[in-house]
Amino acid sequence: MAVLVLDAVAGVTQQDKKIGGQIAEAARGCVIVVNKWTWQRRKSERNGRKRKAGSERRKRFAKSTWKALRRELFFLDWAPVLFVSAKTGEQVNELFAQVAAIEREMARRVDTPELNKLLIRALESYPPPHVHGKRFKILYAFQKPTPPPTLMMFVNDARCLTPHYQRFLVRQDSGGLGVHGLPGIVQTPAARAPKTCGKVTLSPPD
Repeated sequence: MAVLVLDAVAGVTQQDKKIGGQIAEAARGCVIVVNKWTWQRRKSERNGRKRKAGSERRKRFAKSTWKALRRELFFLDWAPVLFVSAKTGEQVNELFAQVAAIEREMARRVDTPELNKLLIRALESYPPPHVHGKRFKILYAFQKPTPPPTLMMFVNDARCLTPHYQRFLVRQDSGGLGVHGLPGIVQTPAARAPKTCGKVTLSPPD
C-alpha cells in the first residue's frame, strides 16, 4: 500500500513521476494525495480576473487540476485522488478512510460463479477481435484464495488477447469486483503456449 503525496504548488514533478512509476511497476495499492490544496486554491481565486461564485470556481479549479494530474500520472489512473491540506486538516480524515477501504478490497473474495458471470457479460457486451482467424475465449476463471485479489483464467489461446482488449477486461473486472485503489494487471503466458492459463491480477502484488 502506498500514498503518493504531491505538492499542489509545485505540481507533478519528475520525482513524483519516478515514484509513481515505481508504485505502478510494483503494482501496489495507492492513494494520490495533493497537499497544500487550500493555499493553491486561494491563490488561484486571488489571481482570477473576475470573482465568480466561490464553490463554482473551486469546482472548476479542482477539475482542471485533476485532469492535469491524470494526464501526468496516467499510469496510476486507477488510484483515487484526494485534495488535502495538512495545515488546516481539510480532507485528512478522508485519507485514512481511503486507505482502510483499499485494505478491505485487498482481502475481498468473489465467488467463482459470480466471477464467471461477470466475465461472460464482458465478453458478450464487447466481443474480442479476431487475431489470425481466432477469437480470444475465456474457458473458466476463479479468484485465488490469498490476497491480493488475483483472477486466474483458463483461455483458449493467450496470444489472442490484444493489448486493447486486455485494458477492456481490466476495466470490467475492476469495476465488477469492486476493486478500489488497486491496479488491474493482466498477465498471460508466453505466446508459444496456447490453451493454457492466463493470469489477471486485479489488485497489485500488494
